[in-house]
Amino acid sequence: MRHLFNDNKHLLLSLTGVVMLSLVNVYLGVGLSIFLFIKFVKDNELNQLFVLLYFILFFSDTRVESLTFAQLIKPFIGLLWAMVILRKFGVRKATKTWTKHFIPFILWSFFVIIYSPTPVIAFQKTLSYAIILFCVPLFMLEMGAKRVVFFRRLIFFFMAVLFIGLVLRVIGMDVVVLAGRYRGLMGNPNGLGILLLCQFLLVEVIRYVNPKVLKRNEYYVFITVVILSLLLCRSRSAMLVFIVYFILGWIYKRSVSFGVIASVVLYLFTIVLIDYISVIIIELGLEKYMRLKRLNEGSGRIVAWDFAFQKIQDNFYTGRGFNYTIHMFRQNRPLLLKLNHQGNAHNSFLTFWLNTGLIGLSLFFYGLFRMLKRGAKKSPLMLPVFSCFMISATFESWLTASLNPFTIIFFITMTLLVEGKKEEVKEDAKVDVKVYKL
Repeated sequence: MRHLFNDNKHLLLSLTGVVMLSLVNVYLGVGLSIFLFIKFVKDNELNQLFVLLYFILFFSDTRVESLTFAQLIKPFIGLLWAMVILRKFGVRKATKTWTKHFIPFILWSFFVIIYSPTPVIAFQKTLSYAIILFCVPLFMLEMGAKRVVFFRRLIFFFMAVLFIGLVLRVIGMDVVVLAGRYRGLMGNPNGLGILLLCQFLLVEVIRYVNPKVLKRNEYYVFITVVILSLLLCRSRSAMLVFIVYFILGWIYKRSVSFGVIASVVLYLFTIVLIDYISVIIIELGLEKYMRLKRLNEGSGRIVAWDFAFQKIQDNFYTGRGFNYTIHMFRQNRPLLLKLNHQGNAHNSFLTFWLNTGLIGLSLFFYGLFRMLKRGAKKSPLMLPVFSCFMISATFESWLTASLNPFTIIFFITMTLLVEGKKEEVKEDAKVDVKVYKL
């Protein structure tokens, strides 16, 4: 752990400075963020630049008013980061990675903006999705031998924000609690659950690609803060997906064919389970811990899914552009509150369907299928990890948004599984020895 801290202490101090200044004035946080961005670009520190981007995406999810600097600067920093990556590595390379199969989906998403009730926002969200979709894999593939340093920095950031959240909980700070539930430094407890799942799956893949990225004690610390955070936030869907991951991992080690069948069965099982989850919780005597008093038809998810599917009929094939789901659910908020629902569709695929129609959803699934087919040939982790991401995306709409701390992790993870090769692992392993001697 000492090596991990020493390797990243300067970056940690810089990011802490952004938070501290933002507590004084949000525009001071904005100013320091821009300064760090320029500095990292000038020093050609692309891995630190990415951590800065992720830092901003992470805090853009928070509800602490003094940290709204991240929400103010997020689109600007995201666009600048993409420009830096595309200028350094080339636009053509961005469309020659595995993400080229998503080009039809992106083009269609831009086309359906003509049907959008909020065309300006729809354009911005579509552009930002394209940026993350194409630039993140490009960045990962072009790092080469610098991957180990990047992985260690990113994992250190994961551990730092989770540890800080736990410390604030121990000392009784209300900022990490929402409606009686632990949320860490995230905006809400369910968001923390998604974050924990995404981070855990990425670290599992990183350890598969290069086992020497983390020392054993560092990995144990990471797992400890993840488990503690998961137990405190009490996210039902996240806990369920963690269980599914370990079940699938055990099955795939014994039979790939049976693992494929198990993935489909477990996916369908989790969807059906939402109808009976209250009965199961009562039988297990966990109604208080699992918040049964607030549980009604899967926390309103069935209401949301039914409502979303009804609205899909209005624009079944075309959809009405990115942001339409949010816009439509906000317009019908009073009605949905009476039906015990808050938020939006709580399902990434229904959201894609509402936004881009059946055509857009089919094009997105085409990209996913090509990605899955390619990755499954190279990594035994591809199917279990992908299945867990898809289950999580079925219960929340995070996969349809770009500038959040979840989708970007999904694309990093998929890139490692699809493009990770043995020769790259060996190259990274050599660099790793030097990293530990710093």
